[in-house]
Amino acid sequence: MSDLLTEKTILDVALDDVADHQGDLIRMSMAADLAEDHGDPILAECLRWRVRNDKWPWRDSRGWTWWFEDSNTMADLGADGLRHILPEKVYSPRGTSGKCHWFYETAIESDRMLYEEWRYAWLDGWRPEN
Repeated sequence: MSDLLTEKTILDVALDDVADHQGDLIRMSMAADLAEDHGDPILAECLRWRVRNDKWPWRDSRGWTWWFEDSNTMADLGADGLRHILPEKVYSPRGTSGKCHWFYETAIESDRMLYEEWRYAWLDGWRPEN
């Protein structure tokens, strides 16, 4: 057995694969089903919400990935900018605020933080509108 599979679960590998293939909604749907099968319905719902709304972090010219909190921040990106905006309760679940403070060197880091904050908001009683 490889070291990768002893250190990471199959679900971890699937989530990393989603992050490595930004825009692939089929991979994300499969990861959602895997999360459900592995007893994580909150993560499964987050992934399904991302599929329904085609949500991906924005990647800048340096390769950093960003999540944004409102459409004003995304004015320069046009209609495509909407795919990078998170619900307010997820973006600022612990009372933080500020434009563009969710930026990470890799899409894996960006996605992992989204999943963590989604879980926090979900456990606090929040549910997505769509």
